[in-house]
Amino acid sequence: MGLIKGAIFIFFTNIALFYVMDIYVLDQTFQVIGGSWGYVSAALFFGLVNFFIKPILNIIALPLRILTLGGIAILLNALLLWISVKGVNLFENVGVMMHIEGLGTYMLLGLLLAIGNSMTHWFVK
Repeated sequence: MGLIKGAIFIFFTNIALFYVMDIYVLDQTFQVIGGSWGYVSAALFFGLVNFFIKPILNIIALPLRILTLGGIAILLNALLLWISVKGVNLFENVGVMMHIEGLGTYMLLGLLLAIGNSMTHWFVK
């Protein structure tokens, strides 16, 4: 699959992952407000943060990744998700918002997104 097609596929997969986790998995502790535009903006910010910031954090956290046998990746995903929440909430005045309650929810959501994105990347290749 080409680079653009793969990015579009991952983008729509992230929209679906945010929707499923909001409605079915993490009902009260994770909320995307704003309907379909909320899910689109959440997936867009998460994708942009993953594209621009995640490689830098992976290089910085490489020694910790080796020491924890990759366990730090969950914490990094939680941090990237926190940055995405702050970005989405910049558009609060338009009615689009994301709310995540507690560090445990950030880490669980980061883990679920990592699993979903790993399966998507496996499928795209």
